[in-house]
Amino acid sequence: MATIGLRPPNSPPNEVIAMATNKIGSRSRGAGYSDCTIHAEKNVIKELGDISKMKGADMYIMRFGRGQNNGGYVNSKPCAKCECFLNKCMREYKLKRVFYTS
Repeated sequence: MATIGLRPPNSPPNEVIAMATNKIGSRSRGAGYSDCTIHAEKNVIKELGDISKMKGADMYIMRFGRGQNNGGYVNSKPCAKCECFLNKCMREYKLKRVFYTS
């Protein structure tokens, strides 16, 4: 499970403006139900609602281990598609930085 938080600029460390996890299935623009996975990186932007709120914010991506690594953080580096999406968010919507557990 990956969890993401967006923190606005110049805010206290505990202020989060949106949180999301990986999710299976979604409804999008009346197209009906899909059983595809939406990664947390995109889902948090969907939860945010207004992309202008992303300007200057930091994104924190955390993935929690299971089994042997239960309770600990594990590598949460975004997949290639999400990395491309996050680069676009930084370039076009001024997302400031992305941090992830490793």
